[in-house]
Amino acid sequence: MDPLTFGMVFLGASGGTLCLLSAFDKHLNQSAIKIALEFTKVGGLFWLLHHLAKSFMFWL
Repeated sequence: MDPLTFGMVFLGASGGTLCLLSAFDKHLNQSAIKIALEFTKVGGLFWLLHHLAKSFMFWL
């Protein structure tokens, strides 16, 4: 599996898990779920940009 597909599958799975957890909003801390979702999103974007930079800078 190439890195981009793995990254998209991982982000989708983690986002789906957080959406499932948000269904239990009466029992869980909503701010903690939002913070975890934002960290996952930012981490996924940095990971994607890292791999894109490696693919475009292969001559260095």
